[in-house]
Amino acid sequence: MRTLLASLVFMTGCGCGGFSGGSDRVYASNSDALTICENGGFVATIAGATTEGRYDEATLVGTRGDTGAVAFTMTTNADGTVSTKPLSDNDWTLLSLNPTELDHADVQCTDLTTRAWWSQQP
Repeated sequence: MRTLLASLVFMTGCGCGGFSGGSDRVYASNSDALTICENGGFVATIAGATTEGRYDEATLVGTRGDTGAVAFTMTTNADGTVSTKPLSDNDWTLLSLNPTELDHADVQCTDLTTRAWWSQQP
């Protein structure tokens, strides 16, 4: 019974209205995912490999957290998708997520703050 209750709480959120990540943006391309985090980070999972770093809204540039090298520049396409060259050759579609789904996606964003590179100046 406890396991079932814990699973339901995880799946539906706490029910208390304390959702996180409301300004995160999650994009998809086939089975790949890109999250632009409200905390200034990004997480990209492409072909099973994860790239993490910081994203600058002003310049639309994502830099790798581990090296500081440019990971991508985000460009909006005429059809509303975005491209992230050279990170991926695929175009990304913004997903419309509910608060619970954004809350779950934000776990990755929050996790970025535990990385050694996060506390260094961007």
